[in-house]
Amino acid sequence: MKKILISLIKYRWMVLPLLIPFSGCQNQNQLSFEKRIISTDGEFWWARALADINSDGLLDFVVQHNNAHGGWLGWYEANDQTEPWKQHIIAQASPDSDTFACGDLEVGDMDSDGDIDILGFAHDGEWDNSAAPTRIFWFENPDWQIHEIGSVSNFIKNVNVADLNGDEKPDLVAITYENNHEFSVFRQDNPDEWTNVQTFSIRNLHEGMDVGDIDGDGDPDVAANGYWIRNPGGDLTSAWEVMAIDSVWFNQTGDWSKNATDIFCRDITGNGRVEVFICHSEREGYPVVWYELIDLKNNLWIKHIIGTVDAAQTLDVYDLDLDGDFDVMSGENGGRWTDEPEDPVILFLNQGDNLKWTEFLLTDEGIYNGLIGDFEGDGDLDIWRMSGHDASDFELFINQIRK
Repeated sequence: MKKILISLIKYRWMVLPLLIPFSGCQNQNQLSFEKRIISTDGEFWWARALADINSDGLLDFVVQHNNAHGGWLGWYEANDQTEPWKQHIIAQASPDSDTFACGDLEVGDMDSDGDIDILGFAHDGEWDNSAAPTRIFWFENPDWQIHEIGSVSNFIKNVNVADLNGDEKPDLVAITYENNHEFSVFRQDNPDEWTNVQTFSIRNLHEGMDVGDIDGDGDPDVAANGYWIRNPGGDLTSAWEVMAIDSVWFNQTGDWSKNATDIFCRDITGNGRVEVFICHSEREGYPVVWYELIDLKNNLWIKHIIGTVDAAQTLDVYDLDLDGDFDVMSGENGGRWTDEPEDPVILFLNQGDNLKWTEFLLTDEGIYNGLIGDFEGDGDLDIWRMSGHDASDFELFINQIRK
């Protein structure tokens, strides 16, 4: 394989002063939520995803159990009552008898047959052997026949499924933390044949990744750890150019918590390109921000500060109050700071200009890898939550918005 040439283009960013008066009417919709406990079985449920697995119109959730030490892969069947959701185990172990563990989880229609398939990541567990390789599989709905995608050199921190080359087949991108801080791309040639078209190191790559069209050329790029990695198009084998958005997110030093982020891509400005939202997932004092690319040629970004959340292990951008603009959910990993009695989970409600935000406190008991989706298909968005990385209760906050 050809040696990958990675060019680190010098970045520049500015904090834009909030001096523009906002003359629009603030949204009058009133947010409230009904909380339900849908499972009490959680054990290091770091990797979860939402999907209507059984096509009944309700969003189920998929989970890899015990990511710290390795566990089973399964899903929980949604119901619209107050009773716990039914557990379905897809596989206790991989074909090589490995357990499943990952820092992230993805689902998608991998074989284009109209139903949602589930990815699984065979590994011993992050806390037991993070430097061990991870084998990547997908399980075919509904009989859960297993198909192999490939492997990476160690524990996967983040993974995304997206059609990267425009052939209407989902591909996969993953990042790892140990050893060489690797970025890997797997191209799907057919559901049973995948090609690892890229694997290369990126300095201080750690945690936090999402995909979206950053440069406006029609294909998804990747944002990770304060970098963005430009999709070359075609068969994906040409060099993926690595550029900085803001080095503050990958130039940190110290213990294992350095350079840990959460990332979300969303076109909040309506310009046809996604903007990049970033927060720190482990440390105190870092803001929740979004970055706007204003000069592609010179890689010039503007930094907009939304608020401050410590150890923000959740970052989601959706229209939660149904006023036509995008809001931001972020919150502290519950129990991360033992000297603080509260771990706020905040919905930053957009006041219409993407610069001013009203804070709505969802709970002061923390959140870890929170998820957002329309649970029952009623047109508003609901929230799935665990309070912290070692919590056992998995909760659903059902949106009761009143217009």
